[in-house]
Amino acid sequence: MRGAGRSPTLLTAPATSGRLRLPSIGTVVEAALATLRRFPLVVACGLAAALAAILMSEDLGSVVLRDRLLAAATLGLPLFTATTLLGERSRSAAVRIGLAVLAVALLAAVHLSWNGWTERVRAIRYAQLSATFHLLVAFLPFVGRDRPRAFWHYNRVLLTRMVVAAVSSGTLFLGLALALAALNKLFGVDLPRTAYFRLWSLCGFVFTTWFFLGGVPADLDALDRSEEYPAILRVFAQYTLVPLVTVYLVILTLYFGKVVVSWDWPSGWIGYLVSGVAVAGIFALLLVQPLAERSDQQWISGFARAFWLGMLPAVAMLWLAIYQRIHQYGVTEARYFLLVLSLWLGAVAVWYGATRSRRIQVIPTSLCLLGALSFAGPWGAYAVSRRSQVGRVRELLAAHGMLAGGRVRKAAADVPPADRKALSGAVRYLVQTHGSRSLAPLLGDSFTAKVVVPAERAQSDPDERARAILAALGVSYVSRWETPGTSGTWFSFSTTPDDAMPIAGYDLLLRIRNDSQPPSPRDTVPVARLVRGTRAIRITRGGTTLLDVPLDSILGVLAAGPAIATFPPSAMRVEAAGAGARAVVLLKLIDGYARPGGRDVRGVEGVVLLRIRPGR
Repeated sequence: MRGAGRSPTLLTAPATSGRLRLPSIGTVVEAALATLRRFPLVVACGLAAALAAILMSEDLGSVVLRDRLLAAATLGLPLFTATTLLGERSRSAAVRIGLAVLAVALLAAVHLSWNGWTERVRAIRYAQLSATFHLLVAFLPFVGRDRPRAFWHYNRVLLTRMVVAAVSSGTLFLGLALALAALNKLFGVDLPRTAYFRLWSLCGFVFTTWFFLGGVPADLDALDRSEEYPAILRVFAQYTLVPLVTVYLVILTLYFGKVVVSWDWPSGWIGYLVSGVAVAGIFALLLVQPLAERSDQQWISGFARAFWLGMLPAVAMLWLAIYQRIHQYGVTEARYFLLVLSLWLGAVAVWYGATRSRRIQVIPTSLCLLGALSFAGPWGAYAVSRRSQVGRVRELLAAHGMLAGGRVRKAAADVPPADRKALSGAVRYLVQTHGSRSLAPLLGDSFTAKVVVPAERAQSDPDERARAILAALGVSYVSRWETPGTSGTWFSFSTTPDDAMPIAGYDLLLRIRNDSQPPSPRDTVPVARLVRGTRAIRITRGGTTLLDVPLDSILGVLAAGPAIATFPPSAMRVEAAGAGARAVVLLKLIDGYARPGGRDVRGVEGVVLLRIRPGR
């Protein structure tokens, strides 16, 4: 494909007599086959992803196998695209085959490792690999080439094609879905319950992929000569993104001054604001990069320098906020990535601000390298986070005499509430993110065999596994919702979904409110509220109480089990009747604190079926 003027696309059509004609079926088929010959492995991944999604909807095959197939196939979409584009630069078939084999090996490694990761680690690793592989597509064809104009146009075409492919796929799905609905309603054609999901899978994974690939540029040299610049990009960047970024940079700079003057730690959510401003600012600079070469667009160079220098105080505040969180709670994957990205942002801000460079290829290349380097190894996000949290557990156990000479033992005295919460949080994080066995090297073989392994095999909720481990150490578990120093133990009971419920004999369905507003005489319809302190649902109308529905019967039954558990709908149903009404309360969730004097209900979710007696 190297040296071709243009790659055939699904939108390419010959012009005749100066008029635009719709492509013939033969032209579309020819373009589709050309795309298939160019990207066979990518199209195969789209088909595999669609197959995995359909198997999931049909509940066919092993759950683990379906999940691994879907993950590997969707990761293969950007990975094989990148290796194919890189291989097109070489005239050697051996190089192209070698790149394909390397990509297959990477996906096979993910497929084989998938079952050894917890659900949380799977999600994080998948997102990290997906971002890394997509960044490969952005810069890999230009490795060793200093062609900034071609690089910009290449990524502009990819972005545009992605949007067009998504819109086209959505339109195709809606059209075909309406056709299926017409066949079902008008001609009585029986459709399987998963027919629409199958259609969505094929459109989303196969058509979208194929259509997108049809527009991937084949002649990169031609892009270097292109003068095309869509006006909508300039308008969006110049009149929307740039003003917004400027406003938020001013806000961040003023806030930095406040931090310096008052010497108060920056707010915990500063990371979200700094990250948002950085993404918007970098995106704006990337969009207007070709305009910076024009003499009438000198403002771009000034904005770029001001943006990068303005990010430095924001990054400094971000470092302070990250340090505070890591110092208090240790490293987790989220904090690791935030720290690495903040260091990267500070480095590129200094580099671009000092050199005024316009080499935008540095941004995706450096981010991709960070994603690859932090994925595995003792320096990676997962190993560093695990060591940090295991270290926190070790320090807390040693501080209270539960770890001595490399052996664990029960606490001889009560552990303060703050340390109990910290220990509970670290253990819960480890069992949820890295599995209960991540504690085995610290707790020893005997404790691991008696407590950790049974907890892991139980496949129970992470809270329950952490509770079992801490109970064996003689420490009361503290859930993430509890506040240190408060009396009582947090409980949370929920129910499985109920597909249907009878409503015959009732007039109204009310959603239960948790607000503390008093009954109002202006309420013309009944209102159901949780009454704090009384453990009851009060139903009022016009300021008058129609009925109180006590929850003690539910709490008495549920309290016999664990503090956090799921029950069938019948266990969270209660009926009550009075002079003004009768009602059935159907709860989805109830939580609060269990104290010596009883249970303090803090919140509920559910509905009330209400029948108002005549004359009320």
